[in-house]
Amino acid sequence: MNGNGISFIRVPVELLSLGITSAHELLLLALTVNFRERGLRLTNAEIAELFQMDRRHVPRLIGRLRDRGCVRCDVENGLRILRMTDTTLASPPDTTLGRGGSPKLPRGGSPKW
Repeated sequence: MNGNGISFIRVPVELLSLGITSAHELLLLALTVNFRERGLRLTNAEIAELFQMDRRHVPRLIGRLRDRGCVRCDVENGLRILRMTDTTLASPPDTTLGRGGSPKLPRGGSPKW
């Protein structure tokens, strides 16, 4: 656990359908989604410490998520708050196998893999 009390980040499966390839972007978005309406209230230095990256990269990280339409930046009492947008959570990706949703089994009932 680091100094701000965050010991893990839960990544909702719905975020995987967004096509984000950067681990830092995915984790920051997941963190923002987990805080829902309250929003994420961490400074650039705190985000950098959490992700073990240079704090100079944090504004670019946030900017890329904002440009994708995944987060918005609000300011309350002089503090930046990251919040997810209404379009952030998409339906989960289709994980069915083929048209029927499950593989066809041979007559014996067990697959021949």
